[in-house]
Amino acid sequence: MHTLNCLVALPFALLVLSACPTSEKVGGNPSEASDSDSSASETATSAGSSSGTTETEPTTTDTEPTTTDTEPATGSTTIVPDGPPSECGPPCDATWTHVGELVISGSSLSSTDDFKCMTRVVGGLQIYDLDPQQLSGLRNLVSVEGNLAILSETLTDLSPFSCLEEVTEQLQLGSAPNLTDVSGLSALRHTQRFLMLNTGATAVPTFSPEFSGLSSAQIESNDALVDLAAMANWKADEAGVGVLIQDNLALKSVAGLKPLLASGPMSGTSVDLSNLPALESLAGLEGLTEPFAISLQALPSIPDLAPLGQLKRADFLELSGMPLIKDLQGL
Repeated sequence: MHTLNCLVALPFALLVLSACPTSEKVGGNPSEASDSDSSASETATSAGSSSGTTETEPTTTDTEPTTTDTEPATGSTTIVPDGPPSECGPPCDATWTHVGELVISGSSLSSTDDFKCMTRVVGGLQIYDLDPQQLSGLRNLVSVEGNLAILSETLTDLSPFSCLEEVTEQLQLGSAPNLTDVSGLSALRHTQRFLMLNTGATAVPTFSPEFSGLSSAQIESNDALVDLAAMANWKADEAGVGVLIQDNLALKSVAGLKPLLASGPMSGTSVDLSNLPALESLAGLEGLTEPFAISLQALPSIPDLAPLGQLKRADFLELSGMPLIKDLQGL
């Protein structure tokens, strides 16, 4: 039995850091947390390898793009008109595609009705300070080929995005303390990176049963979040997935992580659990055998390491801030 008052090296070349508060990290942590509510940037929970997803090129059509001189929001005004009729949202005889970066802000408009027949954005889409009623003009949006950031203190639900199927790069929900209902993303089939920061949600979104290709997930500073059950239906990228769960003060269970972590290769998998004072168990990490990295910090209610019993090796393993753990039994 090893007491956790010093650095311990296990027989299978796995580095374990002491649970002592003053312990020093060995090696570089592959999952440093990014600042909460930063503008759509890459999450720090990268699995250590690039995603296999390829950015989709804009579809070419025989119709020449048109450009307007006035714009209801900040960004390029180039559109590709004369698309097919809408299939998911409100009826539109002809849909259209926005090409270029698009910023829609409550400071510049009070309605998104001008976008009611837009189904696709080729470029990034940033949305600030609009409520569900003001966002109702986006109900036909199906695809964002780039980053999508939804940041709004007045947002309560995601119903305007019920047709959204794809965000090719990063989907960020943030600065949304009144966002309690995240069920509106049930049609989402793919995004490379998902961030949920500073929301009022009690659960993570339930995506489409066909959802796949996730390379990283960052769930941070959601004070009402109690479990990660919906993540059980998410599927990792073919190169693996990195998961950062941090500063969620009411989170009691991470059991939903188990299927997600098992859906990608172990060599590209990393897990960072940090400052989760209500977390009662490491259940959800049982399938980890040879991951790239595990970092467990500031988990004062964790009683044992039993769920890590299948662990054989890792390039990086950190254990700290778990006062109930007196030895390495279970590893």
